[in-house]
Amino acid sequence: DTNEIYIREVPSSFVGKRIMDLQRALTRYPVIFIGYIRSCQKEGDATDDKLRRSRITINPRVRPKYIENAPYGRITKTDLIQEGDRIILIAREPKIVDNILYSLSNN
Repeated sequence: DTNEIYIREVPSSFVGKRIMDLQRALTRYPVIFIGYIRSCQKEGDATDDKLRRSRITINPRVRPKYIENAPYGRITKTDLIQEGDRIILIAREPKIVDNILYSLSNN
């Protein structure tokens, strides 16, 4: 058996909380949090998923370090989760990931 990478939407119960709060909640389970995805789509952008812009951050920092000329700041662990944000996890099976996220969404 081996692990695989899974991308899932953040449970709605975590919207408005910090990314680090979700990361801490996941430490009780057999998954590894490796990153975060946030849509950077601007009003007027095409809505086709192939053209959708996203900011992907692997191992987010606690403190922000922004690149001055970057169009979007980097995601940090202290940023608040927004609706539609996604997480990147490592786990052995998709069923494990789905069960954990279901459990977290009902807390």
